[in-house]
Order: sequence, then C-alpha cells, then structure tokens
Amino acid sequence: MAFSERDSRQATKMKQRLQVLEERERLFQTVLDSFPDAIEIIDQDFNVVYLNAAAASRTQKSAESQVGEKCHQVFYNREDPCCYCPAKKAFEGGEPGYVLRENVSIRNSEPCFEELLLLPVKINHQKNGNEVKWVVEIAKDVTREKEMEQQIISSDRLVAIGEMAAAVAHEFNNPLGIILGFSQDLLTEVEPVDPRFNSLKIIEEEARRCKKIMRDLMEFGRPTPAHFTLIDPGELIRRGADLISSQAQKAGVQTRIEISKGLPKIRADSQQVTQVLVNLFFNAIEAMPEGGTLTIGCAAKDVEDVGNSGNSLAPLNNEVVVSVSDTGFGIAPNVLPKIFRTFFTTKQKKGMGLGLSVCESIMKGHGGRIAVESTPGKGTTFYLYFRVEERREENRVRR
Repeated sequence: MAFSERDSRQATKMKQRLQVLEERERLFQTVLDSFPDAIEIIDQDFNVVYLNAAAASRTQKSAESQVGEKCHQVFYNREDPCCYCPAKKAFEGGEPGYVLRENVSIRNSEPCFEELLLLPVKINHQKNGNEVKWVVEIAKDVTREKEMEQQIISSDRLVAIGEMAAAVAHEFNNPLGIILGFSQDLLTEVEPVDPRFNSLKIIEEEARRCKKIMRDLMEFGRPTPAHFTLIDPGELIRRGADLISSQAQKAGVQTRIEISKGLPKIRADSQQVTQVLVNLFFNAIEAMPEGGTLTIGCAAKDVEDVGNSGNSLAPLNNEVVVSVSDTGFGIAPNVLPKIFRTFFTTKQKKGMGLGLSVCESIMKGHGGRIAVESTPGKGTTFYLYFRVEERREENRVRR
C-alpha cells in the first residue's frame, strides 16, 4: 500500500513536470513563430532540426514535414551541400558568423538580399571538449532596405547631375534662342520652293527641339517654387487643350473633353499643373502618328464613389481625378514600370526622358499622385489625382 502511494506521488510529479515542459515548449514555439525573421536549426549532418513559421513559409510547406530533411534540399532543392556553406564554417570554427548574401532564391522565389546570422550551439563533451552540436541560422530579408539605400545614393547623384545639367542648359539656352530666332526670320524671307527652305526648316525644328531639352533640364535641375491658389480644374484642362489644339489638328488627332459638372476646386500651381497636362497631351499625340482620339476627362470622387475596389488606380477619399487617354500603340508591360524613371525614354532622339519624371515630381509636390494603365495596340491612360480643397455643394447639404 505504501509503495502504491509513493508510486502515485511520483507519477503525479512526473505528470506535472511533463505539463511544465509542454507549456515551455509551446511558449518557445510561440515566441519563435512570432519572429518575422526565418529561424532554422540544423545539425552536424545538415539535417533540419527546427523551423519557425517564417522559415517554413519560405518553402511553402509545413515545418513538421521538413524536419529531418537536408537543409540544402529544403531551401534550395539541391542534392549536395551548397558551395561556400556558411553553416559549415560555423560548425568548423565554432564562432558566430554574419553573411550578407545577394540574389538569394529560396525554391525558385524572387531573388532577394539576405542577412544571415549563424550561432553555433556547443555541448561540453568530455572527449572532444566544446563540440558544436547545432547551428542556429537567422535569415532576414533586407531587399527593401537595400533598395532604399540605392535610391538614396541615386537621388544624391541625381541632385548633382541636375545642378550641373541646369547650369549647362542655361549657358546653351541663349545661343539656341538666337539660332531659333534667326532661322524663323529667314524662313519668312524665303519661299517654300527655294532649295534653302527645307534646310532652314530643319534648323528651326532642331533648334526648337534643343530648346525643349534645355528647358526640361533646367526645370529638372532647378525646379521653381510652387505658388498655390484655389483653381477650377476644368478651366486648367480647357486652357491646356487650347495650347495643343493646333498640333493635334496637324497630327489628325481629335480631342474630346469630358468634364463633370460641379467640380470642387483644387489648391495648385496653375503653371505647373498646365505643364503636366501639356506634357501628357503631347505624349498622347506622339503616340498616335496615324491619328486617333485624345480624351481628357475630369471628375470628383468621394468616399461613396470609390467603394472597396482595392484597385491602386482607384481614387482615395475626396479626390479630383484627371484622365488623359489616347488610342495609340500603347506601352509594353516590361516598359510600363520604368516610364517615370529619370532619363528613361522610348523616344530615342526626340527626348531625354525627363518629361514624365518632372510630371511625377510636380504631382508629389501638390500632395497628389500620377498613375498609368496601358494596353499594347489599344492605347494608354494617365491619371492625375488631386486632393480636394473644397467639398462639393451637394456634400455640404448631406451634412
């Protein structure tokens, strides 16, 4: 009887200890799974001993199904250990390690930058001393940080390039103005049948093109301060359309203006916004060398209008949206993400790739944004989003 009581007490203690161990294991698992970084533990034979949730998600398999597998098979689908394996060095050297790896691709995923911290776990062995039994690997995706670092470096370079370009453009602008003026004067004195007429016309056109490039360079390098006032967006659109009407007619492009009634005013610099509009209008005309239709729309969107579309092109709360659509050749999908990059151009000899970059900069300066969608062979639409300064009268009534 005494033995059974003692045995019962021991069994109870054992059960309590097991419960404590299970609770600690759950706590250990919960804590490690809460880490955003991938944590894996491997043994001396490169077998996976443990994966946290972040590490398992990289392989798109459960952690339990991969325990016991070779780490190079789990992460890289390789039969043999990786060349220059950082874990191997940690096992051999017994010291913590840090590696910054580029173009790391886990099971054919998108290549990324990765910081890898290696922590050897040693066990005091009587024969072999402190033997490294396991290595803990903590992997952090630092692709975004690296991209931001490159953007900062690029922006610093662009500032220097912009200042230099603006200075050079300023020096070239006056001589170009003289050349353009003289060529235009001579054209008025020469008949179109004169052999010199075509040469003078080429001089005028090229001088005008160079003047535009110089103007873009100066605006890029030394942007003028904005002067914000309350403006009717519809009035800006009509004014911009008037400026390009003759070019549109010459190109065989029909212009359609669709402006909603009762538009709220926006706080903007009229000159800068006109510059954005005219740039987009000219781009649309150039995209339709065989003629087509340029459609310019403007509407106010409220919370009720937007809904929950989840579309990145959808307006935010209370925005005025200007759309500029053409029926031209469109933009290739691989080119579309690059069009707002500085100095990126598809026009070859006709531009320097500053127009859309300047447009984006102006829109950001207005607290707005610019977006684009395009279908090759059908056309392109640019969207300008302006924050509403003044609510529509009907919204005031609803209040």
